[in-house]
Amino acid sequence: MSRDGKNTAAHAVMDYLWRVGHALSVLANVVFFNGQPTESLSARCHREGRDTLEEAIDDLFWFDPNHCYNSHINERVWAREILK
Repeated sequence: MSRDGKNTAAHAVMDYLWRVGHALSVLANVVFFNGQPTESLSARCHREGRDTLEEAIDDLFWFDPNHCYNSHINERVWAREILK
């Protein structure tokens, strides 16, 4: 962390934007695809093997080439933590 707190502020902003993006993905899954309110659109595409949509989403997140797979795994890990 820097003395002026910029790194902390930048981290807080990025964390907030990630959470908003995830919420929008879950909302899209529920509203447009009648999905579960506990699953992101990315994770669902991977879980259901929707290859065309998964490839399009992965291309959109070019900095995370396996975005849908990673989302699916992260949501499974999160669910297991909740059940402990």
